[in-house]
Amino acid sequence: MKYYLCIVGKFDGAGTIYDECVERGIYQYYCDTRQKGPVAAIESGDILVLVNEKHIKGYGIAVKSDADNEKGHDKEWCAIKVKDGWRLVDTPFPLPYGVYGNTIPGRGTKQSIVKELKPDWIIAILLQLKRMLKEDISEPAFPVRLSELAIGLKSSNPFFTIPKVQRGLVWNSTRCEVLWDSILRGFPIGAISVRPTKDYRWELFDGQQRTNAASLGYADWPTDKNMPILWIDISPVKLCGRRFVLMVTTPAHPWGYELSDDEKTDNRLKTWEQKEAVDRIGKAWENYSKRGARPYTRELWPVKAHMPMPFSLLRQYIESCPNDLKIEFHSFLEYCKRNFSKHNWMRFLSIKDASPQSWDEIVRAIRDLPKYVVIALNGDSVANDDLGLYFKRMNKQGMEPDDEEIQYSLLKSMLPCLKDLDVLAEENCTRPAWLANIAIRFWLSKNEGWKWHPNVSRNDIQYVESHKDGFANFIKNDMPSLLSKLYKILVKRNDGLLVWHLRELYKHGYGSDLALYLLKELTLKRPTDHFVALVTIILWFGNDISKCAKNLWTSGSIQDGLFHAIQCGAMARVFTIDEVRGWAERIKNKLEQSDWGDGDSFIFDPYIGQAIECIWKGFHGGTGCSFLLFACRKFMNDYFEGYNISSPEWREQNRPWDYDHILPQDWVGTNRVSGYSYVVRKFLWSVGNSAPLPFSLNRGKNANPPDNYPDGTMQSSNNLHIDVAMTNQFGLDRRNYDRLDRNKSASKNFIKTTLDRIVKMVADWYNACDVGQVVRFDNCNDIRREFFEGLKQTLDECIGEASIWFVNGDKQYPISNPLDWARPWLSCGVQGVVRQKDGTAIRCLLGVASDGNMVEVGIRRHPEEISIPGDEWWYANETGSTYTCDSIQTAKIDAVIARLKELRDECSYSHESL
Repeated sequence: MKYYLCIVGKFDGAGTIYDECVERGIYQYYCDTRQKGPVAAIESGDILVLVNEKHIKGYGIAVKSDADNEKGHDKEWCAIKVKDGWRLVDTPFPLPYGVYGNTIPGRGTKQSIVKELKPDWIIAILLQLKRMLKEDISEPAFPVRLSELAIGLKSSNPFFTIPKVQRGLVWNSTRCEVLWDSILRGFPIGAISVRPTKDYRWELFDGQQRTNAASLGYADWPTDKNMPILWIDISPVKLCGRRFVLMVTTPAHPWGYELSDDEKTDNRLKTWEQKEAVDRIGKAWENYSKRGARPYTRELWPVKAHMPMPFSLLRQYIESCPNDLKIEFHSFLEYCKRNFSKHNWMRFLSIKDASPQSWDEIVRAIRDLPKYVVIALNGDSVANDDLGLYFKRMNKQGMEPDDEEIQYSLLKSMLPCLKDLDVLAEENCTRPAWLANIAIRFWLSKNEGWKWHPNVSRNDIQYVESHKDGFANFIKNDMPSLLSKLYKILVKRNDGLLVWHLRELYKHGYGSDLALYLLKELTLKRPTDHFVALVTIILWFGNDISKCAKNLWTSGSIQDGLFHAIQCGAMARVFTIDEVRGWAERIKNKLEQSDWGDGDSFIFDPYIGQAIECIWKGFHGGTGCSFLLFACRKFMNDYFEGYNISSPEWREQNRPWDYDHILPQDWVGTNRVSGYSYVVRKFLWSVGNSAPLPFSLNRGKNANPPDNYPDGTMQSSNNLHIDVAMTNQFGLDRRNYDRLDRNKSASKNFIKTTLDRIVKMVADWYNACDVGQVVRFDNCNDIRREFFEGLKQTLDECIGEASIWFVNGDKQYPISNPLDWARPWLSCGVQGVVRQKDGTAIRCLLGVASDGNMVEVGIRRHPEEISIPGDEWWYANETGSTYTCDSIQTAKIDAVIARLKELRDECSYSHESL
C-alpha cells in the first residue's frame, strides 16, 4: 500500500474538475502531464489524499478499473475510481509544512498533479482526517493498521491516548524483540481495546505495551541521541527460535542484550563484554571523556548481532522502492554508505562483501507490513466506574500486572487526580503506586487530627472519593510542594542523600511510612535539620521500618521515638563514632592472637555488633550498599551525574555501576588454608573493601595491586575514602600475594586498613549529617530506666552490690551507654551462688528482668554461668519455677525486694562469689 497526494491544481475549470471528482467518486488527471508514470503506479488499496486550493479535503481508497482507464472531465482527462466515494471533511485544513520535502525523492516536481508521499509523514495526517470524520466511533470493532497504531501513539498530536487507569511502560527489550518477530512473520498479536474520547481520539486500554513496542519500528532515523532503537540482524548466526532476529538497544544497554531461548527475560552482557563493546568504537562517542558515561544508543549497536541494521532505516528504504522492483542488499548497503558513513554502526562493523541469505525474506516481510492489521475493540459501553475492573480483566495475557499495579489502576479509575502523581513519581525517583499510597494515607491522617493510618482500606477510598475535590486540590497543590521541599532537604551534593536513596524512602512497605512521618513534620513546620540523619539511621539500621516510623509518629520527640524503636526490636542499637573506633582497635589487638577463629566471632561486639552487621556487606544488594553509596556520594555525583533511576530503561539491574573489590578477590582462595582464612574472607566482602565503579573502570586492573584506586587519581581515591596506606600496602610486586590468606602479615595489613576505611566512612556520615545530635538518649522518657536505677539503689542497701545488664543473644552485658537502656531486655541483680543438694554451687543473679511490659522476678542465670542451658534464664528448684511476673507500670520496688528475699531463703541463695 502506498500513499499519494492527489492535487486538483489552481487553473481555469479546476473547481468544476474538483466537483466532478467528488460527485463521481474518482480522481481525475490530465493525460499529457508528466505524472502519467506515478499515476500509473497507483494500485487498488492505495490511499489517495485529495487536495484542492492548497487544502486537504479528504481521502479515498483507490480501485483499479477492469476496463481501460476511466474517462474523466473530457477525452483528455482520465480517472481512478475511489472505493465507496471520498471521505470528505467539513472543515478542510491547509497542507502542512514539509509536504514537498516528504514526497518520495525523484518521483515528481512541484508542478506535479500526483505526488507519492513518505508513509510515516502522511499517516499522521490521515489519522487527523479520521478524527475529523469521527470514523469508527459507533463500530463494535474495526481494523487499525500497524503503522497507524504506532504513529498514532507517538505523534505530536496523538490519535491514540493512554487513559489515566493504564499503567506505565513495563515491557522489557526481549518482549519487544519477540513481538516484532511475530509481526514480520504475520502472526496476529491480539486485539487492542479502545474507547472514543470527547474530542474523537481513542483511549487505549489494553495494548499499550504492544503499541509502544510497535512504535519502535516506526521511529525516525537518525533517532534522538538517547532513545531506544530497534535493530534487525540481517545475517544472524543463531536464531533461538526466531525467524527474524530483532534486537533492542536502550540508554541503559546501548550494546544490546544476549539472544536466548527465553522470550521474557533480558539477558545482560557481562561487564567485560560491555567494556569490550565500548572499546570497539574507541573515542568515537560524544561523552567519551565524561566519567561514568555510556555511549548514546545511536552511537553503538547490539554487539551480539552479526550484521545489525536500524530497522526503521531499512523499513523506510524498502517502502520508498517500487513494489515491482527487486531490492538488492548491495543497493541498500551503498545507500547506507552514502548517507550514514559517519555513524559508528557503519564505520566499525565488518560488512565487506556481505550477502545475507535471509535478505529476500526480510524484504518480503517488510513489504507486507502495510497490510498488517490489528483489530480494535470498542469499549464505549464501559462505564467510568468500571474502568478499573475492565482493565484488570483485560490483562490476563502477556505481561500480567502485579497486585500493586492493579490496585493503582483501580485507584485511578475512582480518583482520576492520582494520574498527576505519575510525573511527581518520576521527579522523585519512585513509583506512582507508592506515592499514591503515601498521598492517601497522609491526606486522611491530616484530616483526622494526625491519626496514624497504617494502610489504605476500601472505606478510606470511599471517604476520599466522597471528598474528591479537596483531595484533588491536595494532589495538585500541596503534594508537589511538600515533595519538592523534602527533595531539597534530603538531596545535597556533599552532605545529603543521593537520588538513589529516595527510592528506598518511598518504597511501599519499606520506607514509605518514614516518608509519611517526614511529610507530617514538614506540614507542622517542625525543624528539618535532622532529616538526613533520621532517614539514614532508620533505613540502614531498621529491622521493621514501619514500626520505627510509627514510634516516631506517636512519640513526643525524635529521641523517644528511636529509643522505643530499639527497645521493641524494630531497630538495631546505633553506634557512636567512639564505639566504632574502640571496636576497630579491639579487632586490631585480636590480630596478635595465634588463633583468629571464624570471621563472625572475630568481628562480634555485644554492644554494636548488630549495627555493624547492618552495614557490613557492600555488594549486590547487601545491607551495606546504601551506606556505601552515601559514603561515596562525591564520587557518585562526579561519575554518574546523568543516571536517572526513575526511567523505565534503568531498572535496578541496569544501574550504571558495579560493586568492586578494592583488594582483588583473586588474592583470597576459596578453601581454607590457614587459621585466618575465614577472617580475611569476611573482610574481603565487607563494605570496607568495596566501591561502586562504572563498568569502564570495574575489573580494569584485574588482579593487580590497587595503588591509586580506581582510576589512578588521588581525587577519586579520596572521594571513595581510600587513603595511600590502603592502596599502597602491598607494593607493586604481587608475587608474594597470589594468596593473601597464606601470608599472615599481609592479611593483618589488609584487615587494619579495611577497618580504618570503615571508621572513616562512619565518621564522615556522623559529621555530614550531624548524627550525634539525633542519637543523644540521655533524657529519654523511659520507665524501665527509672525503675531499674531505683531498684539497684535499694538492692545495694539491703542485699548487696547490684549491677544492671542488657541481654544480647544468650548472654548479658553491663550497661555502658545511654543507648544500652533501649535494649529489648534489661536485668538488675546481685551476684551470688545457689548451692544444690550435692553441694554444687551455681552462680546466679538474685534480681529482676523486664522487656518494658512484664517484670520477671527470680533467681536469674549469672552472665558467665554455662551450667544452665542457653535457652533457660531462670534457676528452678524442685518445686518448679522460682519467678513471678508483674507489669512494669504497677511493679513496686518494695514488693520486688520482699519477693527476692523470700527466694533467697527458699533456694539457699547466698551473696558470695566463686
